[in-house]
Amino acid sequence: YGVGLMDVGVGSFVISDALFSKQDRPPQEASAKSPAAASKFDTKLVGATLSNALQLAFVGAVRIVATKLMAYQEHVGEYGVHWNFFLTLASVKTLSLLVPTRAAGPAAAGIAATYQFLLSRQGLATYVNEEFRDTSSLLSLNKEGVVSLAGYLALHCLARFYACSSKLHVLTERQYGSTSLKAKRQWAFRHFEYTCWFAAGCWVLALGLDHWVERVSRRSVNASYVFWVMAINLTWILSIYFCRLGANVQGEVHLLKSVNKFAFLAFLFANVLTGVVNSTLNTLVAGTATALVTLSLYMVGVCCLTHVLYVRRAQLSQSLFRLSLGKRKKIHSPESEL
Repeated sequence: YGVGLMDVGVGSFVISDALFSKQDRPPQEASAKSPAAASKFDTKLVGATLSNALQLAFVGAVRIVATKLMAYQEHVGEYGVHWNFFLTLASVKTLSLLVPTRAAGPAAAGIAATYQFLLSRQGLATYVNEEFRDTSSLLSLNKEGVVSLAGYLALHCLARFYACSSKLHVLTERQYGSTSLKAKRQWAFRHFEYTCWFAAGCWVLALGLDHWVERVSRRSVNASYVFWVMAINLTWILSIYFCRLGANVQGEVHLLKSVNKFAFLAFLFANVLTGVVNSTLNTLVAGTATALVTLSLYMVGVCCLTHVLYVRRAQLSQSLFRLSLGKRKKIHSPESEL
């Protein structure tokens, strides 16, 4: 039990994937070309989602092989012996196809409540947290990663519910850029106010569950973790909103645009850099100065990569990145860069 900064990252990536899910695009977008198309099963969307999930699964498989061959340090208590976060994200994206947009809210509540009941009352938490593993069972070897899928799916559905109920898509529509400044600010303040209430509710639930039900646990991704990481992300959004609205910033922030466009590549590069740091530096005995310099260089490296990718996106679109990672992204407004 207990959480740290690293535990915020994995939950935040699940949330960011859910906030702009193509599965939850407004009906008018889907019916723009054909009114009948909006009510039909979108096979192209399913195919695209499964394709993205397969890419994530492939990266996860490569990571498993690489870490085993390099004898890289691993903490099996995070996801298990073979499992990793790429496999988790691939599974969550696939499972999310089973949850319709209108059912995202009830699904989040139902999954979180049922899963927490199993953790607290049916001994599932003990099973996840105990050190014993049956070496003849893949499930037992990877119990943390497999069991926590329920929690991550609940988090994904909760973020989808927030995005839809707050009409987050309005800030990302193409026609939004042509609306008047007054209308933009009205939408922004309206969304800011809704986010305040939603964040407050998540904080109350997170603190209440942590105190009366079960302590926050990233290992099992229990209900308190789901609302805790959602509350933190919404608080970040509010802080960015506050800075933008308070300073009356209307222009786009280049770094945010770059990360939005190539978020997955930045995430991959950051993972590789983490491996390089852990392989070349004994982080357990590193001093404060060494840690600050390393982290600063780390962040500069990630920011520089996204900058170069964004500046050269036209050339890159003709090469490998044309296949998937930077293609056909939704055009974001300045407000949506939060």
